Amino acid sequence: MLTLELVLRLNQMPKL
Repeated sequence: MLTLELVLRLNQMPKL
């Protein structure tokens, strides 16, 4: 499952 990976990647991304 890549759900956790996707969430972590989104969290790492800078929120504009």
